[in-house]
Amino acid sequence: MKIYQENQDYASKNLQMLESWILHLNRPQKSVLLQKFMDRLMEHQVDPAQLGQQISQIIVTNSTIELLSKIAEVLGIAYQGDLALVIALKDDLAVIQIGDWESDTYRELTETSQFSNITGISCPLLWLIQHPSFTKNLLDERSIVISNLHETGENYCQELKGELLPFRGVMAFTTQFAETINGIVAIASLQPLTCSTSDIQQLKSLSSIIAIAISQVEKNQQITTLQQAVQRQAQYQTLLSWLTCIIDTPLELNQILNLAIEGTANTLQIERGLIVLLKYADPLFKIHSQRQIPKARATVICQWSALTNVAELDAGEIAHKNYHISSTSSLSLPSFWLSDCSLCQEAFTRARRPLVIANTDEIANFSLQRMAEIFDPSIKALLLVPLIGATQGTIIGFIVLQHSSPRFWQPEELELVELVGSQISTAIVQTQTLQQVQALVENRTAQLQRSLDIQAKLYEQTRRQVEQLRRLNQVKDEFLSTVSHELRTPLTSMTLAIRMLRQPDLPPERRAIYLDILDRQCSQETNLINDLLALQQLESQSDSIESQEVDLKPLIQELTQNFEQKWAGKGLVLMVEIPTRSLSLQTDPQSLRRILLELLTNAGKYSAAGSTVVLTASLATGEIVINISNIGLGISSEDLPHIFDKFRRGTGITEKAIPGTGLGLALVKSLVKHLRGTITVFSSELGENLEFKNLESDELWRTSFSLTLPLFPS
Repeated sequence: MKIYQENQDYASKNLQMLESWILHLNRPQKSVLLQKFMDRLMEHQVDPAQLGQQISQIIVTNSTIELLSKIAEVLGIAYQGDLALVIALKDDLAVIQIGDWESDTYRELTETSQFSNITGISCPLLWLIQHPSFTKNLLDERSIVISNLHETGENYCQELKGELLPFRGVMAFTTQFAETINGIVAIASLQPLTCSTSDIQQLKSLSSIIAIAISQVEKNQQITTLQQAVQRQAQYQTLLSWLTCIIDTPLELNQILNLAIEGTANTLQIERGLIVLLKYADPLFKIHSQRQIPKARATVICQWSALTNVAELDAGEIAHKNYHISSTSSLSLPSFWLSDCSLCQEAFTRARRPLVIANTDEIANFSLQRMAEIFDPSIKALLLVPLIGATQGTIIGFIVLQHSSPRFWQPEELELVELVGSQISTAIVQTQTLQQVQALVENRTAQLQRSLDIQAKLYEQTRRQVEQLRRLNQVKDEFLSTVSHELRTPLTSMTLAIRMLRQPDLPPERRAIYLDILDRQCSQETNLINDLLALQQLESQSDSIESQEVDLKPLIQELTQNFEQKWAGKGLVLMVEIPTRSLSLQTDPQSLRRILLELLTNAGKYSAAGSTVVLTASLATGEIVINISNIGLGISSEDLPHIFDKFRRGTGITEKAIPGTGLGLALVKSLVKHLRGTITVFSSELGENLEFKNLESDELWRTSFSLTLPLFPS
């Protein structure tokens, strides 16, 4: 597909388009001096000197827009014409400006006659002047006088589909300034023209003054063109400066791109603008040949279309006017494969030069090309500028500008869009780089946080291990102290009893006392050793329970009688609350008996003198709950979590000379676990309670052990 921009003006190739350049001006009110001169002309008193002065006065007193029309009016009236044209030309004979005049007679005639719609030509005299044959003769001869067009044999009189021009006489000549043709003057009349040699000479004598007027028009137009160019450059510079400012602001990339495409389209007065980014399937494509079409996905990230008259836009108002911005959401981003669009492929393979199309109608088979849906089928002018990345000049996307009518893209406009594209590319690359840096920082921060978390966990684990070692060391010291006391005390008593028994004259009653001491202390040592062995066995074995059916009521009654006798000296009372019906369960009777024995022993040991120990038993769904509570010394919150540890006794218990080894509750915990049950403990200070005011104790706590055993452990 050959895509190009035609450099010549479309209007110069089509006479129909040139007709739209004719200026239809309102006739201004004549001055008094001009009116008097017109009156003399109407009386056929044509004075070339006065006519020249009048044209000079018109040059001085009229604006550039009205100048040629005023001269055409003066000449048409002076030489009894019905139509008059003054055409200003460039050096290449392109039309700059046209001034025309019509008489009242001609206007009335064309409004009521057949000439009003001759082949759709709005100005027949202009059509004649621009006819190639007539123009060639006029440029060769410098002047043409035709008395009656209806009688001449020129071919341009036969090219209006058989119809004649509405006028007959024609007189035309060229004007020269600095030996260069700069204009054409033509006068036509409805009647055959009778023009003498002196009339022609008079007109030629006025050509220098008319040429000066036309040159003034040309100079004014050049000045206007330069002023417009300066204004456009100022607008372009304002746009670039503004884009530089917003890129340095903390705006998000989408906002920057929306503002950039909006400002560019408004400045160039383009109807639609888009920014398309490419995402390559192969990240290493940048090292491949750019003539190869890669596998890349093109996505429209922002688009803009004008809903107002962009001709009224000023570059300084770009950031302040509200225009319609169609910014696509992430759910509806138009996207397509680069290989599915011929225009994008052509733009990709142009060695990073813009793809410029002034008129799609002049491109053969343009409508048959594969185009993405982002390109409006009605577009005539199109511009695609590549966005170049920082890495080996990779194309990261395109700026797309579309216009519904043919448009010649000026070099300064192309340069502007390329500069805008450079700034947009910089913003995109900066944003991508910042995102990569932020992602790297976040990744490194996350890694550091994970490392700190691991170190914190290791530190906490080390701290717990140190604390555990410290506690174990404390337990060891307590164990050694307790075992030393529990072993040494009975052994000391036994040693003394043995020494006393060796006395030869020992009375029989004293001998019986010492033997009883030996028996009791020996039993205590044996029980301690048996407890240690039992605890070790329970912790090491995983055998199933050798259970049998046990009725809890007789067991509790037996224990109750024993403890009432033991606690009589301390004044303790054991209150039992159990249901009247049988409480049977499948369990190990010896283990259950030992559990209750240790719990009651513990309750009696720490109960205040004269208090009551309460034992309750109840039947729940599939289990029996036994609760033993007492009033006396409590368990502090620091000791409560370790109450079932081996050799662990409450704070200050040893100092209060309360006997014990710290193995009883540890043995209870192991036995309960062996029976598939659970045990919990609760201890709280009672405070000032009138109910227990008679008990002799500084601090009274209620301590409760709750034992739960399944009816069927299996």
